Order: sequence, then C-alpha cells, then structure tokens
Amino acid sequence: MDGALLSGWLASVGDQAARVTPVQYCQTVFVILATGVLAVNALPARTKRYLLDYGARENKSTGVLHDKTIGNAGGDAAKHPIGADTLEYVVATFASYSQVPHAWFSSFYIAYLVCAFGWTAQWLLWQQGASSGGFFAWLAEHQRTADRKSEPSATSMSLMQVSVAMGLEALQAARRLYEHASVFKASNSKMNFTHWALGLAFYVCMSVAVWIEGSPAGRGIEWAKLALGTSLFLFAWLQQYRCHGHLASLVKYSLPEEGMFRYLVCPHYTCECTLYLALSIVAAPAGQLFNQTLLPSVFFVVACLGVTANRTTKWYIEKFGAARVAKRWKMIPFIF
Repeated sequence: MDGALLSGWLASVGDQAARVTPVQYCQTVFVILATGVLAVNALPARTKRYLLDYGARENKSTGVLHDKTIGNAGGDAAKHPIGADTLEYVVATFASYSQVPHAWFSSFYIAYLVCAFGWTAQWLLWQQGASSGGFFAWLAEHQRTADRKSEPSATSMSLMQVSVAMGLEALQAARRLYEHASVFKASNSKMNFTHWALGLAFYVCMSVAVWIEGSPAGRGIEWAKLALGTSLFLFAWLQQYRCHGHLASLVKYSLPEEGMFRYLVCPHYTCECTLYLALSIVAAPAGQLFNQTLLPSVFFVVACLGVTANRTTKWYIEKFGAARVAKRWKMIPFIF
C-alpha cells in the first residue's frame, strides 16, 4: 500500500469516526465490554477459570492436576495443567503474569468520582462564560450537532434529570468506596488484570453516559417516572449495603443466609443490576421508558455479574452441598 493510498484510507476512517456521536461511542463501549465477558465465559471450563476465578473460587475446579510453573510471577495461577491444549496454555501463561490485587476494585469508584467532579467543574465554567469548556464542551457540542439533525427535544433528557442521575451514581460510587475502606475485610486475593481493565473502562464510560443526552432543549420532566426511578435506585442502594454488611460479617468463605440471601445466591448482584436499570429510568427522555445510552450498561452489568453468580453458585454447591442453595435463584428472581 503506497503512501497516498494509506493517507486516503486513514482520512476516510477518520471521517467516519468523526460522524460517530458520543452517545454511540458510549453504547459501543458497553456492548463491547458485555461481548468480551460473554466471549470469555464461552471458553472451555478448564481455560476460562484462569480468567474468571479469584478469591474463594480460585483454582477450585475439580479433577485438575498441575505439573510445572510457568515463569515466577503467578503462583498457583501460573501452574500449567497436565494435558492442556495450546489455548489453555496461552491463557494460563497470560494469567500468570497479569494478576493484580483484588483491592484495586476501589479504583473504579475513585475514577468515577474524579471524572464526575471533572465533568461538573468543566460544565460550571462553561456555563459561566469560560472561553473553553474543555473536553466536556467538545463532547456536548459534538452531541448537540448530531441532535440538530434529528429532533433534540425527543431524544434529550432535561438538566434536572442530568443532575439527579449524576448525583445518584456519585452516591453509589461514594458508598462503594466507603465499603472498601471501612466495611470489607482486607484481603490478599488477586484477580486478573482484565477484570480491572474492564471495570475501569465501564466506570469512566458511565461518567459520560449519565449526562451526554442532557440538553436545555429537553422536554418537560415526567415527575412520576423520575420518582419511580429514584425510589427504585435508593431501595436497591440500601439493600445492597445491607447485603455487603452481612457478607463482611461472615466467617471467611461461609454461606450467607440472612435477608435477601435466603432467596438469592447473589442478591448484591441483583441490587447492582437494579441500580443501573433504575438509573436508565431516571435519565430517560420524555416519552421513553429507558435512556438508550444507559440501557446497554445494564446489559454489561447483567452479563458480567451473571457469569460470576453462576460460578459462585457452583462453588457453593461444591463446598456446602446442593441442598443448601437448591431453593435460591442465582441472581434474577424467577428467571436465573
């Protein structure tokens, strides 16, 4: 490929990328993240455990023997299973060099709060007549330009909805950060780097998704829908806090059996899914039930936590017996 042809191709790609709106970028990120989780879960059982299992579930698969260690970085996760095929060997090798502390989960919430503060500060400066609103202004103007080609009042959320949605998500991030600092017991468990990277990408994208559909052109607020979404969010927020408190009070690797845990294996995951569903209701433009930018985030959360809930259930069955969890749904009542 000669220089002129390459330059033309790059210019074409750049032109196409410029036509993609911030809303579409957010939706695409959520879909890619969800697809990545499902793709990993589709790997053979012996292979995917290197990427999915950590903490109590790490290396608990039955019938797996090990014969040698790959490198020096990964401990148990680096051991090469006897009879492994090429894919399993490659994944095991990658996992051995990509372990990070599980405590890094707290960085998700720090990242979201920092981003949310940054977006808010840029918006306030922009509203007060600053010559430049930074990256916030660039994103907002790009989306506004796209909206002008349609009917912005039909696709935009009001500034009140933006404030409520950003406030609720910040409340969730702040509580989760508090839990990691003061509620959960310190742990030396590790997780794969991909877990951390996916989570960080999700929260950074969420910091944009909660406000990007906002516009002064948004139609009047549907107060009943706003109240419904906010109430549902706060209910799930409180229930998740109670679930996490119960988990933190347990003897390590014991079976939780109080409150919502009597009916669900992972009710804290149920609450997490409900939080993001409620947020998409809070931020839904007039005439719509859900915010179309935030709804894909629900798909990611359901996919990610659904995979973990399924593996947690299997671990509970192995450790405590099927009878102890037989009457519990994994995550979604009456469905899963």
